[in-house]
Amino acid sequence: MPAEEGVVEEIKNRKALVRVKKSSACKNCASRDSCEVNSTRDMLVEVYNEVEAREGDWVELSIPAGSFVGLSIMVYLFPVAGLVVGALLGNEIGRILGLPIAASSVCGGGLLLVLTYYVLKWINNSSGRAEKYRPRMTRIIYRPEG
Repeated sequence: MPAEEGVVEEIKNRKALVRVKKSSACKNCASRDSCEVNSTRDMLVEVYNEVEAREGDWVELSIPAGSFVGLSIMVYLFPVAGLVVGALLGNEIGRILGLPIAASSVCGGGLLLVLTYYVLKWINNSSGRAEKYRPRMTRIIYRPEG
């Protein structure tokens, strides 16, 4: 279960707004240049306050391992599969219609790649509230005195 640490900035009802510090894993990630995590800002994450943390507490946030693997597959494998399938379909359509094979493969691959990003965005919007994909506050690491 991947875990990150952060400080509770604000408590509203049963939810907490947690400022998450970037982990050392971000420095070694191949996608660091295109990821918002690599920006100079810390991330703000809204989670249910299951451990009854207070403002100023350092807490641990985690995502269940199965959800993490599933999300990783969707984000990385789905677009690549769309690119390959689109290129193969473009190749066949180009061959049938007598179009240049290379151009139709590139167009088909690019079209299906863009389509997969829209599908992923739709999935994100429709399942964004799904509990299994949301980070959870698992424990209080440090509570300041006072």
